[in-house]
Amino acid sequence: REKLFVSRFPQYEVLVQKIESGKIPISTEGRIIPATNYDSRLAFIVLRTVDTNGVLIVDFGYGEAGPPPYHEDYLYVSSGIIEPNSYLDNRWPPKAKIRDKWFEVAN
Repeated sequence: REKLFVSRFPQYEVLVQKIESGKIPISTEGRIIPATNYDSRLAFIVLRTVDTNGVLIVDFGYGEAGPPPYHEDYLYVSSGIIEPNSYLDNRWPPKAKIRDKWFEVAN
């Protein structure tokens, strides 16, 4: 998985930059990014939102979703921090910071 992430990282970054620049609109409500905006090999779903502190969160669902409710995702968190006891912290208990502002998570 690490090699796959590294090889696709530039494409993840391009999508995040489109969101941060406003080319792909964001809101405080979670929104699915239409698959026409990215290569479907990057993720089976991409969600973006801005939390109440103005932190951009982009959630890339990758691989295959296991039996409900199991998922593995890459998260871009613009602050670089998942605050303790926050929604993200509670939603994704197992998490690993894999790059600055990037996390690999599972539930």
